[in-house]
Amino acid sequence: MLAALFVLPGWVQGQTYPFASYGPHATTTTDYDDFLVYHPTPMVGPSPLLTWSNPSMFDSWSFDKLLRLQASYGMIVVASHSIRTGSGADAIAGIDLMLAENVDPASKFFGMVNPAAIGAFGHSQGGAGTVNVVFKDARIKCTVPLHPGAGSNYPTVKKNNGPMLIITGQSDSFSSARFCESKVYNYQLGSTILAVRRGASHYAPVSALGGDSSYNHYITAWFLRHLGGRVDLASEFTIKLKADTKFSKVLSK
Repeated sequence: MLAALFVLPGWVQGQTYPFASYGPHATTTTDYDDFLVYHPTPMVGPSPLLTWSNPSMFDSWSFDKLLRLQASYGMIVVASHSIRTGSGADAIAGIDLMLAENVDPASKFFGMVNPAAIGAFGHSQGGAGTVNVVFKDARIKCTVPLHPGAGSNYPTVKKNNGPMLIITGQSDSFSSARFCESKVYNYQLGSTILAVRRGASHYAPVSALGGDSSYNHYITAWFLRHLGGRVDLASEFTIKLKADTKFSKVLSK
């Protein structure tokens, strides 16, 4: 395992950042054979665990800011190195890895993972994997599929899969708003939001291509709200997101 330290610059105790900016914790990465793990340093567990799934064309380093952002707010992110993530198998393997580490006294993650607070997110093919994995693994409590891939097979039964935030782009012809509504949103029986970023292409969330601060803000707030005990953040979605002019359409149920 290799560790790479990232020290958050310029953070002042008591300062409040918007959720598109780094939070109060310095972060580091630990590399396993098949996964890259982002986490706070020093550890602040037991922490929520997020499992990340890559798209077909980018690895987890291409989403470095988005993944590091979650760690800076006290969460652990296990990110698959794979770019074949549509089935959700890699997301499940990442959870299995970290829960095994959580009970290993020799691991730095011993006792640092909250097994009752697990979320999943991913982009494109990884977004499809995020949708699929929540039908397969009841350990996952909430999800954020980003531009879920239209070329993947999706479950054809309706189910309450816990809170789901779906984000796609108005200019995304591959994962269109219509597709996301008909094939993903309509099959969720639980609390679900579909947000369409005005003018955004399929690659808007990719950190290596500049990323999009509005994505980063709402993704981070969603996981803190549903896994981190921040019930005060409900208004980010019931009020702020619905009024946010950066989004051309917001559906919720």
